[in-house]
Amino acid sequence: MLYGLHLARTAIRRHDECWLVEGYLDVISLVQAGIEHVVASSGTALTQEQIKLIKRYSENIVILYDSDAAGINAALRGIERIIEEGLNVRIVLLPIGHDPDSYIYEVGSEAMLQYVAQNAKDFVLFKTDLQWKAVQHDPIKKAALLRDVIRTIAKVTDNIKRALYVRECSRLFDVAEQLIIAEINQLKLTQLQQKKQIDNNSNNPTPKPPPKQQGTDKPPTPLPDEYGLMPIEAEDEANYTDWTPHNTDVPPLPPSPLDLGAADKLSLSNAKRIDKLEKKMVAWLLEHGQRDMFEGIPAAAYLVFQLQSMPPLRNALCVKIIDVYRQGLENGIVLPMSHFVQHPDDDIAQLCAQITALPHELSANWEKKHGIVLADANFRYKNEIKQMLLHYQLLLINERLEEIGTLLQHNNNTAEQADWRLLLTEQKQLQDQRRSIANELGIEISH
Repeated sequence: MLYGLHLARTAIRRHDECWLVEGYLDVISLVQAGIEHVVASSGTALTQEQIKLIKRYSENIVILYDSDAAGINAALRGIERIIEEGLNVRIVLLPIGHDPDSYIYEVGSEAMLQYVAQNAKDFVLFKTDLQWKAVQHDPIKKAALLRDVIRTIAKVTDNIKRALYVRECSRLFDVAEQLIIAEINQLKLTQLQQKKQIDNNSNNPTPKPPPKQQGTDKPPTPLPDEYGLMPIEAEDEANYTDWTPHNTDVPPLPPSPLDLGAADKLSLSNAKRIDKLEKKMVAWLLEHGQRDMFEGIPAAAYLVFQLQSMPPLRNALCVKIIDVYRQGLENGIVLPMSHFVQHPDDDIAQLCAQITALPHELSANWEKKHGIVLADANFRYKNEIKQMLLHYQLLLINERLEEIGTLLQHNNNTAEQADWRLLLTEQKQLQDQRRSIANELGIEISH
Protein backbone atom coordinates (compact mmCIF):
# COMPACT_ATOMS: atom_id res chain seq x y z
CA MET A 1 0.00 0.00 0.00
CA LEU A 2 1.10 3.56 -0.75
CA TYR A 3 -0.60 6.06 1.52
CA GLY A 4 -2.06 9.00 -0.38
CA LEU A 5 -1.55 7.66 -3.89
CA HIS A 6 -5.23 7.94 -4.82
CA LEU A 7 -5.07 11.67 -4.06
CA ALA A 8 -1.61 12.30 -5.45
CA ARG A 9 -1.94 10.67 -8.88
CA THR A 10 -2.94 13.79 -10.79
CA ALA A 11 -0.26 15.94 -9.13
CA ILE A 12 2.42 13.29 -9.78
CA ARG A 13 1.52 13.27 -13.46
CA ARG A 14 1.53 17.07 -13.57
CA HIS A 15 4.93 17.42 -11.90
CA ASP A 16 6.30 14.22 -13.50
CA GLU A 17 7.79 13.49 -10.10
CA CYS A 18 6.77 11.65 -6.96
CA TRP A 19 8.03 12.51 -3.48
CA LEU A 20 8.34 9.42 -1.33
CA VAL A 21 8.21 9.88 2.47
CA GLU A 22 8.07 7.43 5.35
CA GLY A 23 4.88 8.18 7.29
CA TYR A 24 1.31 9.23 6.64
CA LEU A 25 1.69 12.31 8.89
CA ASP A 26 4.38 13.56 6.50
CA VAL A 27 1.96 13.20 3.59
CA ILE A 28 -0.83 15.04 5.41
CA SER A 29 1.40 17.97 6.40
CA LEU A 30 2.89 18.35 2.92
CA VAL A 31 -0.49 18.19 1.20
CA GLN A 32 -1.96 20.76 3.60
CA ALA A 33 0.95 23.05 2.70
CA GLY A 34 0.17 22.69 -1.01
CA ILE A 35 2.70 19.99 -1.99
CA GLU A 36 0.47 17.28 -3.40
CA HIS A 37 2.75 14.98 -5.42
CA VAL A 38 3.73 12.94 -2.36
CA VAL A 39 3.04 9.42 -1.09
CA ALA A 40 4.23 7.34 1.87
CA SER A 41 5.28 3.73 2.21
CA SER A 42 3.36 3.68 5.51
CA GLY A 43 6.34 2.83 7.67
CA THR A 44 7.13 -0.40 5.81
CA ALA A 45 10.11 -1.16 3.59
CA LEU A 46 9.53 -0.03 0.02
CA THR A 47 8.46 -2.97 -2.14
CA GLN A 48 8.72 -3.66 -5.87
CA GLU A 49 4.92 -3.60 -6.10
CA GLN A 50 4.79 -0.10 -4.60
CA ILE A 51 7.45 1.11 -7.04
CA LYS A 52 5.49 -0.31 -9.96
CA LEU A 53 2.44 1.61 -8.79
CA ILE A 54 4.39 4.87 -8.81
CA LYS A 55 5.80 4.03 -12.25
CA ARG A 56 2.30 4.22 -13.71
CA TYR A 57 2.30 7.97 -13.11
CA SER A 58 5.97 9.02 -13.25
CA GLU A 59 9.44 7.53 -13.66
CA ASN A 60 11.01 10.11 -11.34
CA ILE A 61 11.11 9.55 -7.58
CA VAL A 62 12.53 11.79 -4.87
CA ILE A 63 13.17 9.95 -1.60
CA LEU A 64 12.63 12.36 1.30
CA TYR A 65 13.59 10.63 4.53
CA ASP A 66 14.93 11.61 7.93
CA SER A 67 18.70 12.07 8.26
CA ASP A 68 19.02 9.62 11.16
CA ALA A 69 20.47 6.12 10.74
CA ALA A 70 17.07 4.53 10.20
CA GLY A 71 16.16 7.05 7.51
CA ILE A 72 19.49 6.63 5.71
CA ASN A 73 19.26 2.85 5.74
CA ALA A 74 15.70 2.97 4.44
CA ALA A 75 16.81 5.31 1.64
CA LEU A 76 19.66 2.98 0.67
CA ARG A 77 17.33 -0.01 0.47
CA GLY A 78 14.85 1.96 -1.59
CA ILE A 79 17.49 3.11 -4.06
CA GLU A 80 18.35 -0.43 -5.12
CA ARG A 81 14.75 -1.45 -5.69
CA ILE A 82 13.82 1.72 -7.58
CA ILE A 83 16.79 1.38 -9.94
CA GLU A 84 15.98 -2.26 -10.61
CA GLU A 85 12.57 -1.13 -11.87
CA GLY A 86 14.23 1.29 -14.30
CA LEU A 87 13.11 4.51 -12.56
CA ASN A 88 15.14 7.64 -11.87
CA VAL A 89 15.81 8.29 -8.20
CA ARG A 90 17.18 11.23 -6.24
CA ILE A 91 17.60 11.39 -2.50
CA VAL A 92 17.15 14.28 -0.05
CA LEU A 93 18.16 14.09 3.60
CA LEU A 94 16.49 16.73 5.76
CA PRO A 95 18.43 18.71 8.38
CA ILE A 96 19.27 16.72 11.50
CA GLY A 97 16.32 16.44 13.87
CA HIS A 98 13.69 17.04 11.19
CA ASP A 99 11.26 14.88 9.29
CA PRO A 100 9.07 16.22 6.44
CA ASP A 101 6.25 16.97 8.89
CA SER A 102 8.36 19.11 11.23
CA TYR A 103 10.37 20.78 8.48
CA ILE A 104 7.38 21.94 6.44
CA TYR A 105 5.83 23.27 9.65
CA GLU A 106 8.99 25.25 10.45
CA VAL A 107 9.94 26.70 7.04
CA GLY A 108 6.79 26.54 4.86
CA SER A 109 6.18 25.10 1.41
CA GLU A 110 8.28 27.56 -0.63
CA ALA A 111 11.41 27.03 1.46
CA MET A 112 10.75 23.28 1.46
CA LEU A 113 10.55 23.15 -2.33
CA GLN A 114 13.73 25.20 -2.59
CA TYR A 115 15.56 22.94 -0.13
CA VAL A 116 14.60 19.80 -2.07
CA ALA A 117 15.65 21.35 -5.39
CA GLN A 118 19.04 22.35 -4.01
CA ASN A 119 19.81 19.20 -2.04
CA ALA A 120 18.45 16.34 -4.17
CA LYS A 121 21.30 14.03 -5.13
CA ASP A 122 21.54 11.10 -7.49
CA PHE A 123 22.51 7.80 -5.89
CA VAL A 124 26.18 8.03 -6.89
CA LEU A 125 26.67 11.37 -5.16
CA PHE A 126 24.44 10.37 -2.23
CA LYS A 127 26.35 7.18 -1.46
CA THR A 128 29.70 8.91 -1.91
CA ASP A 129 28.85 11.89 0.29
CA LEU A 130 27.63 9.64 3.11
CA GLN A 131 31.04 8.07 3.68
CA TRP A 132 33.54 10.30 1.91
CA LYS A 133 35.04 11.90 5.01
CA ALA A 134 35.65 8.48 6.53
CA VAL A 135 37.22 6.88 3.44
CA GLN A 136 38.97 9.61 1.45
CA HIS A 137 42.36 8.98 3.09
CA ASP A 138 42.02 5.20 3.34
CA PRO A 139 42.52 3.43 -0.04
CA ILE A 140 41.01 0.16 1.19
CA LYS A 141 37.82 1.76 2.50
CA LYS A 142 37.65 4.00 -0.57
CA ALA A 143 37.86 0.94 -2.85
CA ALA A 144 35.08 -0.74 -0.87
CA LEU A 145 32.86 2.33 -1.26
CA LEU A 146 33.63 2.48 -4.98
CA ARG A 147 32.65 -1.18 -5.40
CA ASP A 148 29.39 -0.54 -3.55
CA VAL A 149 28.56 2.37 -5.88
CA ILE A 150 29.51 0.27 -8.92
CA ARG A 151 27.20 -2.55 -7.79
CA THR A 152 24.34 -0.07 -7.79
CA ILE A 153 25.29 1.38 -11.18
CA ALA A 154 25.26 -2.16 -12.58
CA LYS A 155 21.55 -2.35 -11.76
CA VAL A 156 20.74 0.59 -14.08
CA THR A 157 18.99 -0.88 -17.11
CA ASP A 158 19.25 2.09 -19.49
CA ASN A 159 22.57 2.12 -21.37
CA ILE A 160 22.82 5.91 -21.69
CA LYS A 161 21.98 6.55 -18.04
CA ARG A 162 24.47 3.91 -16.96
CA ALA A 163 27.20 5.51 -19.08
CA LEU A 164 26.54 8.90 -17.46
CA TYR A 165 26.65 7.40 -13.96
CA VAL A 166 29.94 5.74 -14.88
CA ARG A 167 31.33 9.10 -15.93
CA GLU A 168 30.19 10.75 -12.70
CA CYS A 169 31.64 7.92 -10.61
CA SER A 170 34.92 8.20 -12.50
CA ARG A 171 35.08 11.92 -11.73
CA LEU A 172 34.24 11.56 -8.04
CA PHE A 173 36.71 8.74 -7.35
CA ASP A 174 39.36 9.80 -9.89
CA VAL A 175 39.29 6.35 -11.45
CA ALA A 176 39.37 5.59 -15.17
CA GLU A 177 35.95 4.96 -16.73
CA GLN A 178 37.17 1.77 -18.41
CA LEU A 179 37.98 0.22 -15.03
CA ILE A 180 34.47 0.95 -13.76
CA ILE A 181 32.93 -0.47 -16.95
CA ALA A 182 35.08 -3.58 -16.61
CA GLU A 183 33.87 -4.12 -13.04
CA ILE A 184 30.24 -3.67 -14.11
CA ASN A 185 30.58 -6.22 -16.89
CA GLN A 186 32.31 -8.63 -14.52
CA LEU A 187 29.34 -8.34 -12.15
CA LYS A 188 26.88 -8.96 -14.95
CA LEU A 189 28.79 -11.97 -16.27
CA THR A 190 29.02 -13.41 -12.75
CA GLN A 191 25.27 -12.96 -12.30
CA LEU A 192 24.67 -14.72 -15.60
CA GLN A 193 26.89 -17.62 -14.51
CA GLN A 194 25.03 -17.90 -11.22
CA LYS A 195 21.64 -17.82 -12.95
CA LYS A 196 22.79 -20.46 -15.40
CA GLN A 197 24.07 -22.64 -12.55
CA ILE A 198 20.79 -22.30 -10.65
CA ASP A 199 18.83 -23.22 -13.78
CA ASN A 200 21.09 -26.20 -14.40
CA ASN A 201 20.76 -27.38 -10.80
CA SER A 202 16.98 -27.13 -10.92
CA ASN A 203 16.85 -29.10 -14.17
CA ASN A 204 19.62 -31.56 -13.29
CA PRO A 205 19.87 -32.41 -9.56
CA THR A 206 23.15 -34.22 -10.30
CA PRO A 207 24.84 -32.00 -12.85
CA LYS A 208 27.32 -33.58 -15.22
CA PRO A 209 30.76 -32.04 -15.65
CA PRO A 210 30.91 -29.64 -18.61
CA PRO A 211 32.24 -31.21 -21.82
CA LYS A 212 35.79 -30.39 -22.81
CA GLN A 213 36.39 -28.18 -25.78
CA GLN A 214 37.63 -30.26 -28.67
CA GLY A 215 41.39 -30.41 -28.94
CA THR A 216 42.31 -29.33 -25.40
CA ASP A 217 43.14 -31.13 -22.15
CA LYS A 218 43.89 -27.91 -20.28
CA PRO A 219 41.67 -26.57 -17.48
CA PRO A 220 39.26 -23.74 -18.28
CA THR A 221 40.83 -20.32 -18.42
CA PRO A 222 39.39 -18.00 -15.71
CA LEU A 223 37.80 -14.71 -16.60
CA PRO A 224 40.76 -12.44 -17.35
CA ASP A 225 41.44 -8.89 -16.31
CA GLU A 226 40.29 -6.14 -18.65
CA TYR A 227 42.14 -3.45 -20.47
CA GLY A 228 41.74 -0.47 -22.72
CA LEU A 229 38.90 1.93 -23.33
CA MET A 230 36.35 -0.80 -23.70
CA PRO A 231 36.08 -3.70 -21.29
CA ILE A 232 37.86 -6.05 -23.72
CA GLU A 233 39.31 -9.12 -22.04
CA ALA A 234 43.10 -9.12 -22.43
CA GLU A 235 43.46 -12.85 -22.12
CA ASP A 236 46.89 -14.48 -22.17
CA GLU A 237 46.87 -16.19 -25.56
CA ALA A 238 49.53 -18.65 -24.35
CA ASN A 239 46.89 -20.27 -22.11
CA TYR A 240 44.75 -21.26 -25.09
CA THR A 241 45.45 -24.36 -27.13
CA ASP A 242 44.58 -22.54 -30.35
CA TRP A 243 47.92 -20.72 -30.04
CA THR A 244 51.29 -22.35 -30.64
CA PRO A 245 53.81 -19.65 -29.74
CA HIS A 246 57.22 -19.55 -31.39
CA ASN A 247 58.47 -17.30 -28.62
CA THR A 248 57.60 -16.54 -25.00
CA ASP A 249 56.38 -13.00 -25.60
CA VAL A 250 52.63 -12.49 -25.60
CA PRO A 251 51.93 -10.64 -28.86
CA PRO A 252 49.51 -7.76 -29.16
CA LEU A 253 46.14 -8.38 -30.76
CA PRO A 254 46.41 -8.80 -34.54
CA PRO A 255 45.34 -6.02 -36.90
CA SER A 256 41.67 -5.31 -37.40
CA PRO A 257 39.64 -8.13 -39.01
CA LEU A 258 37.77 -5.66 -41.19
CA ASP A 259 40.04 -6.51 -44.08
CA LEU A 260 39.44 -3.10 -45.63
CA GLY A 261 41.85 -2.42 -48.47
CA ALA A 262 43.31 1.02 -49.06
CA ALA A 263 40.79 1.85 -51.77
CA ASP A 264 37.95 0.62 -49.59
CA LYS A 265 39.13 2.81 -46.70
CA LEU A 266 39.22 5.85 -48.91
CA SER A 267 35.78 5.24 -50.41
CA LEU A 268 33.95 4.53 -47.16
CA SER A 269 32.90 7.41 -44.94
CA ASN A 270 33.26 6.94 -41.20
CA ALA A 271 29.49 6.44 -40.88
CA LYS A 272 29.52 3.71 -43.52
CA ARG A 273 32.43 1.97 -41.80
CA ILE A 274 30.52 2.03 -38.52
CA ASP A 275 27.45 0.54 -40.20
CA LYS A 276 29.56 -2.14 -41.89
CA LEU A 277 31.25 -3.07 -38.62
CA GLU A 278 27.95 -3.24 -36.74
CA LYS A 279 26.72 -5.75 -39.29
CA LYS A 280 29.95 -7.73 -38.97
CA MET A 281 29.55 -7.93 -35.21
CA VAL A 282 25.97 -9.17 -35.58
CA ALA A 283 27.19 -11.70 -38.18
CA TRP A 284 29.75 -12.92 -35.64
CA LEU A 285 26.99 -13.16 -33.03
CA LEU A 286 24.79 -15.23 -35.34
CA GLU A 287 27.62 -17.59 -36.21
CA HIS A 288 29.32 -18.01 -32.84
CA GLY A 289 26.70 -16.96 -30.27
CA GLN A 290 26.13 -20.49 -28.93
CA ARG A 291 29.83 -21.23 -28.44
CA ASP A 292 31.59 -20.63 -25.15
CA MET A 293 33.65 -17.46 -24.91
CA PHE A 294 34.87 -18.57 -21.49
CA GLU A 295 33.89 -21.49 -19.32
CA GLY A 296 30.16 -21.13 -18.70
CA ILE A 297 29.90 -17.81 -20.60
CA PRO A 298 28.34 -18.10 -24.07
CA ALA A 299 29.75 -15.86 -26.77
CA ALA A 300 26.34 -14.23 -27.19
CA ALA A 301 26.34 -13.07 -23.55
CA TYR A 302 29.90 -11.76 -23.91
CA LEU A 303 29.08 -9.54 -26.90
CA VAL A 304 25.69 -8.38 -25.62
CA PHE A 305 27.24 -7.24 -22.33
CA GLN A 306 30.15 -5.54 -24.11
CA LEU A 307 27.72 -3.58 -26.28
CA GLN A 308 25.74 -2.46 -23.24
CA SER A 309 28.79 -0.45 -22.15
CA MET A 310 28.90 1.43 -25.45
CA PRO A 311 26.71 3.97 -27.22
CA PRO A 312 23.68 2.32 -28.84
CA LEU A 313 24.25 0.78 -32.27
CA ARG A 314 23.02 2.92 -35.14
CA ASN A 315 21.68 0.29 -37.49
CA ALA A 316 18.06 -0.19 -36.37
CA LEU A 317 17.86 -3.82 -37.51
CA CYS A 318 21.12 -4.68 -35.75
CA VAL A 319 19.65 -3.14 -32.59
CA LYS A 320 16.54 -5.33 -32.99
CA ILE A 321 18.65 -8.47 -33.31
CA ILE A 322 20.77 -7.60 -30.28
CA ASP A 323 17.61 -6.94 -28.25
CA VAL A 324 16.16 -10.33 -29.20
CA TYR A 325 19.41 -11.98 -28.10
CA ARG A 326 19.33 -10.01 -24.83
CA GLN A 327 15.77 -11.08 -24.08
CA GLY A 328 16.69 -14.68 -24.74
CA LEU A 329 19.71 -14.49 -22.44
CA GLU A 330 17.58 -13.01 -19.67
CA ASN A 331 15.45 -16.14 -19.94
CA GLY A 332 18.50 -18.41 -19.98
CA ILE A 333 18.33 -19.15 -23.72
CA VAL A 334 21.03 -18.62 -26.36
CA LEU A 335 19.13 -18.37 -29.63
CA PRO A 336 20.54 -20.17 -32.71
CA MET A 337 21.18 -18.55 -36.08
CA SER A 338 18.17 -20.33 -37.57
CA HIS A 339 15.87 -18.34 -35.25
CA PHE A 340 16.91 -15.15 -37.06
CA VAL A 341 17.37 -16.39 -40.61
CA GLN A 342 13.79 -17.75 -40.43
CA HIS A 343 12.48 -14.83 -38.38
CA PRO A 344 8.88 -13.73 -39.08
CA ASP A 345 10.14 -10.16 -39.46
CA ASP A 346 11.18 -10.19 -43.13
CA ASP A 347 13.62 -7.31 -42.64
CA ILE A 348 15.49 -9.17 -39.88
CA ALA A 349 15.54 -12.41 -41.87
CA GLN A 350 16.83 -10.63 -44.97
CA LEU A 351 19.55 -8.75 -43.09
CA CYS A 352 20.71 -11.94 -41.35
CA ALA A 353 20.93 -13.74 -44.66
CA GLN A 354 23.03 -10.90 -46.07
CA ILE A 355 25.42 -10.26 -43.19
CA THR A 356 26.24 -13.91 -42.48
CA ALA A 357 27.99 -13.86 -45.86
CA LEU A 358 30.29 -11.00 -44.79
CA PRO A 359 33.92 -12.06 -44.22
CA HIS A 360 35.34 -11.54 -40.76
CA GLU A 361 38.70 -13.30 -40.63
CA LEU A 362 41.92 -12.46 -38.88
CA SER A 363 44.63 -10.76 -40.89
CA ALA A 364 46.55 -13.06 -43.22
CA ASN A 365 49.75 -11.39 -42.02
CA TRP A 366 49.12 -12.30 -38.38
CA GLU A 367 51.25 -15.45 -38.28
CA LYS A 368 54.09 -13.81 -40.18
CA LYS A 369 54.05 -10.55 -38.22
CA HIS A 370 53.99 -12.03 -34.70
CA GLY A 371 55.75 -15.34 -35.25
CA ILE A 372 52.88 -17.54 -34.07
CA VAL A 373 50.59 -20.10 -35.61
CA LEU A 374 46.86 -20.43 -35.03
CA ALA A 375 46.59 -24.17 -34.58
CA ASP A 376 42.80 -24.42 -34.74
CA ALA A 377 40.65 -22.03 -36.78
CA ASN A 378 37.66 -22.88 -34.58
CA PHE A 379 39.12 -20.71 -31.82
CA ARG A 380 39.76 -17.65 -33.94
CA TYR A 381 36.31 -16.27 -33.20
CA LYS A 382 37.45 -15.17 -29.73
CA ASN A 383 40.08 -12.88 -31.17
CA GLU A 384 37.92 -11.74 -34.06
CA ILE A 385 35.31 -10.11 -31.82
CA LYS A 386 37.91 -8.45 -29.61
CA GLN A 387 39.40 -6.81 -32.67
CA MET A 388 36.00 -5.76 -33.96
CA LEU A 389 35.09 -4.14 -30.64
CA LEU A 390 38.39 -2.29 -30.45
CA HIS A 391 38.08 -1.08 -34.02
CA TYR A 392 34.50 -0.01 -33.44
CA GLN A 393 35.59 2.05 -30.44
CA LEU A 394 38.31 3.60 -32.59
CA LEU A 395 35.79 4.64 -35.24
CA LEU A 396 33.57 6.28 -32.61
CA ILE A 397 36.54 8.16 -31.17
CA ASN A 398 37.59 9.38 -34.61
CA GLU A 399 34.07 10.60 -35.27
CA ARG A 400 33.95 12.52 -31.98
CA LEU A 401 37.41 14.03 -32.63
CA GLU A 402 36.16 15.33 -35.96
CA GLU A 403 33.15 16.89 -34.22
CA ILE A 404 35.39 18.51 -31.62
CA GLY A 405 37.68 19.88 -34.33
CA THR A 406 34.71 21.53 -36.02
CA LEU A 407 33.43 22.96 -32.74
CA LEU A 408 36.84 24.38 -31.83
CA GLN A 409 36.92 26.29 -35.10
CA HIS A 410 33.70 28.08 -34.15
CA ASN A 411 34.12 28.38 -30.35
CA ASN A 412 37.21 30.56 -30.11
CA ASN A 413 35.73 33.82 -28.85
CA THR A 414 36.16 34.93 -25.25
CA ALA A 415 32.50 34.43 -24.35
CA GLU A 416 32.87 30.70 -24.98
CA GLN A 417 36.32 30.11 -23.51
CA ALA A 418 35.01 27.75 -20.80
CA ASP A 419 33.40 25.49 -23.40
CA TRP A 420 36.55 25.78 -25.49
CA ARG A 421 38.73 24.55 -22.65
CA LEU A 422 36.39 21.62 -21.99
CA LEU A 423 36.57 20.63 -25.63
CA LEU A 424 40.36 20.77 -25.58
CA THR A 425 40.42 18.55 -22.48
CA GLU A 426 38.09 16.03 -24.10
CA GLN A 427 40.13 16.14 -27.30
CA LYS A 428 43.34 15.31 -25.42
CA GLN A 429 41.69 12.41 -23.56
CA LEU A 430 40.27 10.96 -26.77
CA GLN A 431 43.61 11.26 -28.55
CA ASP A 432 45.29 9.34 -25.72
CA GLN A 433 42.59 6.69 -25.84
CA ARG A 434 42.90 6.42 -29.60
CA ARG A 435 46.66 5.85 -29.37
CA SER A 436 46.13 3.14 -26.75
CA ILE A 437 43.55 1.29 -28.86
CA ALA A 438 45.63 1.64 -32.02
CA ASN A 439 48.58 0.15 -30.16
CA GLU A 440 46.42 -2.83 -29.09
CA LEU A 441 45.36 -3.32 -32.67
CA GLY A 442 48.92 -3.00 -33.94
CA ILE A 443 48.06 -0.20 -36.36
CA GLU A 444 49.41 3.27 -36.96
CA ILE A 445 47.21 6.34 -36.84
CA SER A 446 47.71 9.69 -38.51
CA HIS A 447 47.71 12.83 -36.33
